[in-house]
Amino acid sequence: PDEARERILAELPNSAVFGAQFRQNAARALLLPGQRGKRTPFWLQRLRAKDLLQLVRRFEDFPIVAETYRDCLEEVMDWPNLERILRRIQAGEIQVTAVETLTPSPVAQSLL
Repeated sequence: PDEARERILAELPNSAVFGAQFRQNAARALLLPGQRGKRTPFWLQRLRAKDLLQLVRRFEDFPIVAETYRDCLEEVMDWPNLERILRRIQAGEIQVTAVETLTPSPVAQSLL
């Protein structure tokens, strides 16, 4: 579980999930400039959020970045339950079996 968390934390900042969550958090915190009373096009919000993220990455304790890590780990990835399952696998309470098939599963099919 500890190694899994380290790997997730290492890869998370470069993921699309992190970028999307950061954009939502930055918009909620009113950090993305816009025109008064007018909606900002989504592509422009994404561009501004990407630029803002590049600027604040060097500050490890920037509140919106910290909130984005928390959101990704706890809400998107459900880290507390994943950690519990990994600990049960490690303790032998849950057995993992690898199975090779000729066709991908419905879940894997969408990734191909």
